[in-house]
Amino acid sequence: MAEPLLDLRPFKDASFVKGIAVVFIAFMSVFAMNILLPLYMQNALGFSALDAALTLLLPCLSCVVFAPLAGSLYDRYGFKHSLPISLLVMAAFLLLMSTVTGTHTAGVQIALIYLPILAGCNFSIGPTQSYVLDNLSEDLHPHGVTICYTAIQTAGCFGSSLYVGILSAVEQGRLAAGFKSALAVTGGFHVSCATAAAVALIGFVVALSLTWHPFAAAPKQSSEQLS
Repeated sequence: MAEPLLDLRPFKDASFVKGIAVVFIAFMSVFAMNILLPLYMQNALGFSALDAALTLLLPCLSCVVFAPLAGSLYDRYGFKHSLPISLLVMAAFLLLMSTVTGTHTAGVQIALIYLPILAGCNFSIGPTQSYVLDNLSEDLHPHGVTICYTAIQTAGCFGSSLYVGILSAVEQGRLAAGFKSALAVTGGFHVSCATAAAVALIGFVVALSLTWHPFAAAPKQSSEQLS
């Protein structure tokens, strides 16, 4: 079509594809954790719905600090070092989340571990979107924005389905093997978090290849302009 509703030419840019992959992986993890954590806390740790929500409240509110800070640091320094570190932090703390068990300090552990995961997401999502959009020509910029936000919504759906599916599959297998319900849910949660950590590690590798591009160290426009 001469004037397509959505122009897919941004996908011809390897940096754009890698950036979208990083955004996709980061949002997969965070969207999924927002579902997995309440499931785990209520079905395995005995939390009420309110207690589970309050446990996640402070880490989620931290995003209002991390997001603008990430944008400011990107404007000043680029993301040559911060992006790979962000994905590595996400992978490390997702793996650590897979070790949380039903102790009396489980709520505190979950909140403290989830905080760096959200920080890693914020320090990767905004700067990466700014970078890939800044690389596009002016006529492709609105199409790039549409692709970015479509990727975010798709990542949320795909990540939630994948990781909740893993939790459910492991849970059902353990129930069939005679485990108690709480232990079965715990096993499923641990495997889901470990899988998310492995996927985040793949994101770390993609981020490394993206930041090898010389432009990554010196953004042409600020993230504020791009938003």
